[in-house]
Amino acid sequence: MIERRRGGREMGRVRYRANFGMLALFVAAVAAACVVLVATIPAAGAAAAQEGSGPRIEFDERLFDFRTMYQYQEVGHTFMFRNVGKETLKIEKVKSTCGCTAAVAAGKELAPGEESTLKVTYRSGSSRNRVVKRVYVSSNDPVEPRVTLTIEGEVLTEVNIVPRGVYAGTIKVGQAERRFVEITPESPQQFKILSVESNNSLVRVGDPIPHGEDRPGYKLPIDIGPITEPGRTRAKVKVRTDLEHTKEFEISVYAKTVAEGGEATAKSP
Repeated sequence: MIERRRGGREMGRVRYRANFGMLALFVAAVAAACVVLVATIPAAGAAAAQEGSGPRIEFDERLFDFRTMYQYQEVGHTFMFRNVGKETLKIEKVKSTCGCTAAVAAGKELAPGEESTLKVTYRSGSSRNRVVKRVYVSSNDPVEPRVTLTIEGEVLTEVNIVPRGVYAGTIKVGQAERRFVEITPESPQQFKILSVESNNSLVRVGDPIPHGEDRPGYKLPIDIGPITEPGRTRAKVKVRTDLEHTKEFEISVYAKTVAEGGEATAKSP
């Protein structure tokens, strides 16, 4: 009988310890949840207060699709924006992803309720196919300090230029080099080259040579040099055509000249 009573008391103590341990864990979990809740409520309140009291930037749209355009053309779009906050909005910085995209904001400081515009201009150059360009607008908006604007579309090709830029390599002083650029339309119809102009007297352009009746397009000869002293030579060759969309385009030319006895790497094509 004594042994049974002792065994019963021991089992009671074990159950008590287990129940007490579970209760302690439950109390600890509830306390932790309360701490998180107490810490979250002030932070959420501060964010809400910040959102409601400071300047706020709002754009009518953030994406402009120009659908289609041709190479060497320019397209522009004006984004409307306003300050929907309660303090002065300041445009701190406007940055584009490449030099082919320019963006200018008409107003840099907007009072509450005031509107302004941001003009974005994209020059397609030699790009082709699908293009996506972005403009980043930074302001003192505490909720959204940087807004991303996107301009996108398809760049069509009306004429193929190979190569798009002429690199004559390294040539010796007194030496001249000739390169050719192939200019071929996408359509089977012939077109006219109206004028060709170089902005550097050391780079001269010859008369365009037609491919022939069975093949539209031209071969354009470009002569670099002779150059009388070492250095680098750069030029832009502007070509004007009677094409419907590609009225003019530029061909970049580059060469490096070394003194007599230096290594020359230029080779005629």
